[in-house]
Amino acid sequence: MAQLATVAMLAQTGLGMVRAIQENKAAERRRRVEMAARDKADEARKADLEREAAADERERRDTLRRALAAQRARAAAAGTTPLRGSSGAVLRNLIERSAVEGDDARARFRAQLDAINRNIAYRRRLNLLERRSGRRRLGFGLAAEALTVPGLLPRK
Repeated sequence: MAQLATVAMLAQTGLGMVRAIQENKAAERRRRVEMAARDKADEARKADLEREAAADERERRDTLRRALAAQRARAAAAGTTPLRGSSGAVLRNLIERSAVEGDDARARFRAQLDAINRNIAYRRRLNLLERRSGRRRLGFGLAAEALTVPGLLPRK
């Protein structure tokens, strides 16, 4: 009869271990799905940023083109050469200002992309650490459960 009780306790421990392993696998699947959703959202945000940056660059270039054309027209109407003198200086200033604005916009874009990429990398590292610690916890939990089943340890 004592052997039957020991077998029953071992079976109960085995079922507990199987249940713990299944719960751990289900939690891992949920974490993977959540991480994939976050990664997808971040990739969509990066694509949005790229579209916005391209649209801003087109708008900046169009604005520069219109400003240069207007300045050339004013210089021609005044009877001066658009590339010389103060008219040329105005044109060069417009081009330089536009270049600085473009550099600033590209720097902001790169900073935003870097922040998104850092978040993705951080989540992946965190996920890896969670998986490792989850496996360790599962192993310790199963070992503790096996040690706490009465009748498994020899009596002194």
